[in-house]
Amino acid sequence: MSGHGSRSREWSVAASDFNFDCLVATPPPTVAGDFDPSSDSLGGLQACARSPTSLGSPLDLPSGFPFLAACLESDDPASAPTQPEASVHPPGLSPPTCDCLQTLISVVDHLENSLDRSEPAAVDSILMCLKHAIPKTEGVLRCSRCLSQAEHASLFVIVCEKLTNLSGALVDCFLHRKQRLRSGSASSDSSACPAVQFGSYSGSSPSEWIRVAHVLVSLHLKSLRTLLDPWTQPALAGLKDKQRTRLLAAELKTQKLCIRLQDMD
Repeated sequence: MSGHGSRSREWSVAASDFNFDCLVATPPPTVAGDFDPSSDSLGGLQACARSPTSLGSPLDLPSGFPFLAACLESDDPASAPTQPEASVHPPGLSPPTCDCLQTLISVVDHLENSLDRSEPAAVDSILMCLKHAIPKTEGVLRCSRCLSQAEHASLFVIVCEKLTNLSGALVDCFLHRKQRLRSGSASSDSSACPAVQFGSYSGSSPSEWIRVAHVLVSLHLKSLRTLLDPWTQPALAGLKDKQRTRLLAAELKTQKLCIRLQDMD
């Protein structure tokens, strides 16, 4: 018993000498690179990643998580990288462009070949040429980017002037043929009045040919006037003053052709 009592006295003395203040919970000293759990989770990770650790080096992240590494390196979580959007045009390829310039060039060549013939053109060949050229030229007006470019606008005006000149040749050719048929000078020439075919209908008399040809010539003149009319073609408003003046002259010439065709009826 005496031995047990002596041990108790030794423990009590040792306990009285022990400083219990060291057991009070105190926050550990902040070390650069430590994570502060009281802060925002992503912000804390960012601060931890940017500041050096106790070893003096940045926080090392596994190489298999590039997205997390990018988030930690960014100051703003909203600026975190997203998946790249699909490109409208594949890399290395230019945006699609129209072929209106090539269309106008081909129409100019076609009209020049029709106007530069040594032999007089027949009514049907001129009608076919206009039927080919006018719709192609109208297609250029429907393109939103063409007439805003100088080379497109210049070629467009040239095409319209050539269409007007060819229409004048058409009216001259038709009126000349009409006069010959009515005068009877072509009675001995069977090729002067070709047969008129419309499905099962066929006619070879001069009056039938004159009526049908007159309608076709009038239709093409009307199409040309619509092409040249600035009120029906808003795209023409973007032309320069000199170009609009040339188009106005072509429109007035086409109107005179229509009047001439009606007066000779």
